[in-house]
Amino acid sequence: MEDTIKKSKKNLTSNIKGQVRKTDTYLDFFKYLKKWTVFLELIVELVDENMTVDDDRHWEAIRKLLTAPDLKMDEDTELKVLWDLELDNFDEPIKDIGEQSKQEGKMKIALDKIELFWVDCEFEP
Repeated sequence: MEDTIKKSKKNLTSNIKGQVRKTDTYLDFFKYLKKWTVFLELIVELVDENMTVDDDRHWEAIRKLLTAPDLKMDEDTELKVLWDLELDNFDEPIKDIGEQSKQEGKMKIALDKIELFWVDCEFEP
C-alpha cells in the first residue's frame, strides 16, 4: 500500500505544475499523504509478530506512550482507532519499540537454537 501511495504521489506531482502546487488544497493533500504513509509504516511495526510476547511488555510500552491503556491489537481493532491516536506524532518511539521487539525476537531464536543443541549433551564428571 505504501508503494501505491508513493506511485500516486509521483504521478500527481508530475502532472501538476506551477502555481497549483502552492495552493492550500495541494499542500494539504500532500501533507495528508505523508501522514498516511507514516501511519502505514507504524501499523506494520505494530502488527509485527515480535510485538507479541508472553509478558506483553512491548504493548505495555506502546499503551504508555500513547496514553491508551485499553489499546489492543487484534483482528477487531479498527484503523480509525489507531488513526485517532495520531500515531505519526510518535513515529520514532514506536519504531524504537518495534526495533527492540525484533532484536529480542532474534535473540530468542538464537537462544532456542543453543538450548536445542545442548539439551541432549551429557558431561562426564
